[in-house]
Amino acid sequence: MYADFLRIPKQRVGLVRKEKERLERELGVKIEVGPEGEITLEGEGINLWNARNVIKAIGRGFDVETALLLKEEGYNLEVVDIEDYGKSKNALKRLRGRVIGRNGKAKEKIEELTDTNICVSGKTVSIIGRYDDAMIAREAVERLLGGAMHATVFRFLEKKRRKKKIKGGTYW
Repeated sequence: MYADFLRIPKQRVGLVRKEKERLERELGVKIEVGPEGEITLEGEGINLWNARNVIKAIGRGFDVETALLLKEEGYNLEVVDIEDYGKSKNALKRLRGRVIGRNGKAKEKIEELTDTNICVSGKTVSIIGRYDDAMIAREAVERLLGGAMHATVFRFLEKKRRKKKIKGGTYW
């Protein structure tokens, strides 16, 4: 039996506490939740690895159902640090807005074109999806954060999606 420790934001601790039994059952680990967001996981091998990713995703703002996708083979969690593109409070707000778009449309379009789930929370953009899909979504988010026009990013995603369909499920 091995142990792993991680910390999640205090506002997300309640969800882990509420879903603790389900998470332990589905992930095959023991979970201890501290009052300040510290999480202790005990388990073996891949179960411990999956549990760490699922708890990390919950801490990044995903709901439990979406986070549990990470226990499936081939699914990945990608985290983009918005502060790499601007550190001021105004810059962070503007950059989050670029990824989310008006009424959430940009985020929705990226999710739709890449078959991923995206959560913009605090200073990060987190992505859950199959490995190739998550990497393409990450590239799209990074392009938006870097200043690319939305239309250009969406064309890039549509081209990748067409290529994926032609190649039978992979982008390469």
